[in-house]
Amino acid sequence: MSETINIEGLTVSGFRAFLQEQTISLARGGKPISLAVFAPNAKGKSSIVDAMEFFFSEDGTLEKLGQRRSGTKAGPDALAHVLAKSVGVEVKVSLAFYGESGQFSGTRYAGREDEPPPGAVATVMARRKVDFIIRGHELRRFVEDQTPLDRYRGVSEWFGLGSLAGVPEAIRRLRLELETRTAKQSARGEREKDVARITEGEHAAWDRAVLVKWVNQSVLHPLDPALSVQELSHADSSYKTVVERREREDERAGIKSLDQVISATKAVYEVIEVRGKGEAEAADAEGASQRELGRLVEFEEAAKGLAAAEAAEREEKAKSQEAVFEEVWAAAESVLQDGSVALSACPVCDTPFAETTARTREGVEQGILVKLRTVRAYKQARQRTVDGQELAIRAKSALEASVKGLSASYAAAGMTAGKAEREAYAATLADWQAGVAAPPSVEVKAVLQAAVQKAEGERADVARARAAPSYAGAQDKIDRLLALGTELERMDAVAEEECKLLELVRAVEQHAAEEVRGHTQTVVDALRDVVKRLYEGVNESEGRTPEVHLEIAGDTKQPELNLLVDFADNRQGVVPSGYLSDSQLHTLALSLKLAAIKVLNEEVPIVVLDDIVTSYDADHRRSLAKILVKELEGFQVILLTHDERFFTYIKECAPGASWAFRRITRLRLDSGPEFHDHKVPDEHIDNKLGGGESAANEIRQAEEEWLQRICRDFRVQVEMRTIERPYDYERGELAIALHRFLKDKGISPPAVAGVRNPFLVSLQQGNVENFGSHFQPNPSASDSVGDEKTRWREFKEFRDLFKCPECGRVRFKRPRDLKGPVCAHKGCETPFTFSCQLEGSGDEGSDDGA
Repeated sequence: MSETINIEGLTVSGFRAFLQEQTISLARGGKPISLAVFAPNAKGKSSIVDAMEFFFSEDGTLEKLGQRRSGTKAGPDALAHVLAKSVGVEVKVSLAFYGESGQFSGTRYAGREDEPPPGAVATVMARRKVDFIIRGHELRRFVEDQTPLDRYRGVSEWFGLGSLAGVPEAIRRLRLELETRTAKQSARGEREKDVARITEGEHAAWDRAVLVKWVNQSVLHPLDPALSVQELSHADSSYKTVVERREREDERAGIKSLDQVISATKAVYEVIEVRGKGEAEAADAEGASQRELGRLVEFEEAAKGLAAAEAAEREEKAKSQEAVFEEVWAAAESVLQDGSVALSACPVCDTPFAETTARTREGVEQGILVKLRTVRAYKQARQRTVDGQELAIRAKSALEASVKGLSASYAAAGMTAGKAEREAYAATLADWQAGVAAPPSVEVKAVLQAAVQKAEGERADVARARAAPSYAGAQDKIDRLLALGTELERMDAVAEEECKLLELVRAVEQHAAEEVRGHTQTVVDALRDVVKRLYEGVNESEGRTPEVHLEIAGDTKQPELNLLVDFADNRQGVVPSGYLSDSQLHTLALSLKLAAIKVLNEEVPIVVLDDIVTSYDADHRRSLAKILVKELEGFQVILLTHDERFFTYIKECAPGASWAFRRITRLRLDSGPEFHDHKVPDEHIDNKLGGGESAANEIRQAEEEWLQRICRDFRVQVEMRTIERPYDYERGELAIALHRFLKDKGISPPAVAGVRNPFLVSLQQGNVENFGSHFQPNPSASDSVGDEKTRWREFKEFRDLFKCPECGRVRFKRPRDLKGPVCAHKGCETPFTFSCQLEGSGDEGSDDGA
């Protein structure tokens, strides 16, 4: 059997309703326990579930909050308690886990966007198949709002079939794309329109034989009646003749020499104008921008980069005047980082660590690391300088060759303008040495740009003069037809292959869908049996319950999971939301979720239930409590509810040894939710009083907490009051009730030094505590930390008297067949009595207190 993972404890700090750190234990005697928490609304119980959801969340937030504040989402800022930042409390959630192989834990901090989840999250999530957190308000979405397709995908993910279920979907997308492509001929039609453009409207469709005839009659014969192509091909002999005659034609017209001028000049310096937002996003949003290219620009950029590298080298060299010691420092670093080598002095200078400026071995190691980083930074800067020199020299050589080549091209085209500027720049370039700025190039750039513009203008004039039929025009039309024919043939070949592929994909899609549906239905059947048992168990008081069906639809193009019920003999296989009551829908959704967890989460047997009781009457609450305890045996259940009757039913049904039951009695803004067994630590009060701060509130709270515990252990009878909070008795009531109980049992508490009345009567009055924690109308009165210190000492002395005279333990019990309390420890159970008397005595006072 595989290892299971349980939760040992949850610690929350600064998160949602929890300001001060609180730990909720979920283990007892080394074994996991389940926990039921009752609290009225708005007391912070859901923050416990929020903490667990946040801990396991993928993006470090809650689903209801979202990643940012917008619309109905509050954003991750709402994770932090409203006072967390002002009081300096870090917002975090910690979970401790354990299994057969040992314990592990993790802490997740809110507000740290780039921080990955702790490793414990990945460990648990790798074994958890289904989300184990169930919130009552989200339950019915699976039944009412999800489409059958969404439900199929969700259940497939539960069973780890997500990738399998995605196979038919992927094949379907491919089939739809192929159907669209094969049905669409618009791309080919658009390209075929080019036939009319090339033939100047004489032909509108591609027909190779017809177009060969057109080329001969309309393009070639006006130039040479004896010239005809046999086919549209670059290999045709007549086409080769056209190319040869075009070259001679260009040479006679001077176009060839102009083309050489243009290409040679652009190789040195070219300005490209880019408009709008298009090409490589190089353009300005409102107009045109320019880019400079060519070997001249490459050289200037290389020279600029070299200058920057040399400046950086000089800066790093100034920082690293002790580069000669690099090998010594490197050796010392390796020794210092070796923890197995015992050292008492610096390995470089042999000075004891305590006498160095760093004082410690770690400080010396850090200092050496800093020096090594400086030396290595200098070496890197030096290497960049060397690389920059090589790049600049290569760029200079290439530029010199290109500039020299311009002379021959310009002479062939009869262009003499700018010769002086070109020669002057070439001379300056020849004298350039690495390490200095590039020669000024403004004038030569202007000359080269003007030369390109002039050559392009002259070429355009020649082309216009050759508007009559020419071999250049003939070659251009034939080339355009050749390119168009190649593209159309490629498109026809692709379309043919796509048709074959489409038929194959259709067959594969059908087969894959049938296989996946059959396999998924087999898996879903296992889920259906558990759903039925849970659903019928909750609704046992109704007698005959509707039959629930979970079935994979077989007549749909896409896989769907139908959730149907048999409502009556004449209402078979109907949608649940149309016939079931509100509570039945809720129960059906809960049954689905619990069934998935029960079937799939065997390695992480954890269930978190947040306010799952809605629209239930007393009978259904009792049935739900019974079925939860029965069906989730072996699971660690964390249940939170605002329904006290349901809480009571769970307590009746659940085995006490493996469950804990707690109540949240109030929510304090300055701390967080307080449980009925909450206890203010003595250290907290001691620290406040020791720092000269008033601790009256905390002392009063500590007194109340101790009185509640000891009265519960002794089973003290307290007069029932008709108020809204029957479990929240005041300190005075508890103190007098305990005083009367002890007096009735003949147990006389020892007197407390300095207190005249019995201490319980004094505790009932609480003059010091009340003065420091309540508003005082007398402006002449002032509280005293000294009085609070005395009172706190007196209370601890009195409280410490309540311990077993035999074993010294402080927990007691009073079974119904015993008159007085006894020690709660099974191995002791000594009757309670005070084992010692303090010096001094006090007046018993009145039974009713002050």
